[in-house]
Amino acid sequence: MSPSVVSVKNLTFRYGEESVLEDVSFEVPRGEYLGIVGPNGSGKTTLLRLLLGLIPLESGDISFFGEARE
Repeated sequence: MSPSVVSVKNLTFRYGEESVLEDVSFEVPRGEYLGIVGPNGSGKTTLLRLLLGLIPLESGDISFFGEARE
């Protein structure tokens, strides 16, 4: 079976003392879609910035097609 398009495991991120994402985990299998919804300030943009590598990981793992994002 082919690896997931994206896999996020135990992702946590803080801005200073403010926790934005805590222990977030999900996978998007090949051929599936993912929607990111939530209220203002819930961490949607931070999640996308982490996925794109625009901000460094604090803790957790992100991989694309089975290859870890460094």
